[in-house]
Amino acid sequence: MRFGRFLIERTIVHWNPRSLASEQGSNAIGIVLSGTASDGTVGLTAIKGEGGITFAQDSSSAEYDGMPASAIAAGCVDFVLAPDAIARELAHIRSHPYVAGATAGATEGDQKSNDADMTQVFRLLRRATRVDFSEYKPPTIGRRMHRRMVLHRIEKLSDYVALLHRDRNEITALYQDLLINVTSFFRNPEAFETLKRTAKQNPAPSVKKKSASASKSRKR
Repeated sequence: MRFGRFLIERTIVHWNPRSLASEQGSNAIGIVLSGTASDGTVGLTAIKGEGGITFAQDSSSAEYDGMPASAIAAGCVDFVLAPDAIARELAHIRSHPYVAGATAGATEGDQKSNDADMTQVFRLLRRATRVDFSEYKPPTIGRRMHRRMVLHRIEKLSDYVALLHRDRNEITALYQDLLINVTSFFRNPEAFETLKRTAKQNPAPSVKKKSASASKSRKR
């Protein structure tokens, strides 16, 4: 099962969710059930940031809605459902061709059709957002699009393109998904710490000159 690892947070849990997201990437699924405080938000944010799929229990069925409400407010939840509906949706996700690995063996004709569909996707994104994703990494584009298709239970790329044509909100959602990897850098303290350490060890020539000039001025 490719979507084979789940993070279900129900109590005070920060069970290294980043490692799950990092290890499983777009194959991870996170679920936050009834509970108090904000535990689970960090985990779902990490999972969605890697292209996984996230769930939160709805307030009407949750005994305590603090945890799911926190995750929902953070914008990191794909589905807000009662537990039994979550179980049914997981079954649908499991049977989707992109999850079950049933998309292998595409013919040359299929590839040409997919290329034409991708051209339309890039055009729609560029028209709506003024951002050209045609030079973006193909694997990343593919994973993000497949994620959106799984969420909508769409199996064919041509059908997803048709959805983009008729639903501007879906273009926005895809755009935001494509930018998650970029914006996650700015939410990552470790990345900033590495950048700061590298900058100190290897300052740019102009910075070195300014530092030297400042040092001479102080000595005078």
